[in-house]
Amino acid sequence: REVLESEDAFFRDIARNVRLTTPGNLLDMPGVSLPGGRYENGMPIGVTIYGVSGTDDAVLAAALAAEEAVVSI
Repeated sequence: REVLESEDAFFRDIARNVRLTTPGNLLDMPGVSLPGGRYENGMPIGVTIYGVSGTDDAVLAAALAAEEAVVSI
């Protein structure tokens, strides 16, 4: 993959991804990312479950339930 071969590509990819997680981090929102399938090109898709500050246990429980639901399909 390009990010493994090019430092510029690596930092461009990081900047693109950080914009998706920064709002939750700044607002003290716990989040869990789960695998969500793959794009047509084979790259993985992540699905993130967020909660409000202080709901870490509920977010983890929701992530576990979502993971179990997907695995049982």
